[in-house]
Amino acid sequence: MAASTPSTVPATRRVSARIGGIAESATMAVDAKAKALKAAGRPVIGFGAGEPDFPTPAPIVAAAEAACVDPRNHRYTPAAGLPELREAIAEKTRRDSGLEVAPSQVLVTNGGKQAVYQAFATLVDPGDEVLLPTPYWTTYPEAIALAGGVAVPVVCGPDADYLPSVEQLEEARTERTKVLLWCSPSNPTGAVASRELTEAVGRWAVEHGIWVITTRSTSTSSTTAPRRSRCRLPFPSSPTPAWWSTVSPRPTR
Repeated sequence: MAASTPSTVPATRRVSARIGGIAESATMAVDAKAKALKAAGRPVIGFGAGEPDFPTPAPIVAAAEAACVDPRNHRYTPAAGLPELREAIAEKTRRDSGLEVAPSQVLVTNGGKQAVYQAFATLVDPGDEVLLPTPYWTTYPEAIALAGGVAVPVVCGPDADYLPSVEQLEEARTERTKVLLWCSPSNPTGAVASRELTEAVGRWAVEHGIWVITTRSTSTSSTTAPRRSRCRLPFPSSPTPAWWSTVSPRPTR
């Protein structure tokens, strides 16, 4: 048998251009550096990943342990999530947000990054533009790039409480604009859009047939698809659960 020979493929081509073109997570890089310094005995306070400074509450640990020993959970989970979990999320959304969402419209993911990427992968074609108010969570541009889209920053400074106006969004809109990323409360600024601003942005999106991905700077997530007949957005004045929502006011271009 002939001896194997080293690959002649350049190292830069061993992975796809799509993967090679994204940047490392700045948040996780800072977090890893802080933990490495702590392990070396340095007095470091990490401001990278947002993690609690207390252990997971005992009832949650106990519930997880009980779930692990239940044979019902020893099989493949439905791709969209456990039916009873999707029903619970729909009920919590109705109770806390006043938004009627059917369990069939709920998609459970392993975290915010998966939800964000799947939303962009579902909506964005190569060259489509995504309006991205700044400052933004560092994952957003890379998820957009992975989907083949182009992130279009919309600069929101402290003078505007880090919130974009409809006029700014309209100025940034082009024929290639497909999606608006709407994060309230914002990660990382904590800015909360008023109901009036949220409704105005929703009407603007309906007018121009733009998808809106709404995100929440909290720890749980789900994905819903409200009715196409009107734009429904969660309002920050309500104690809504964290959810990633894709809203299509009309068929996309």
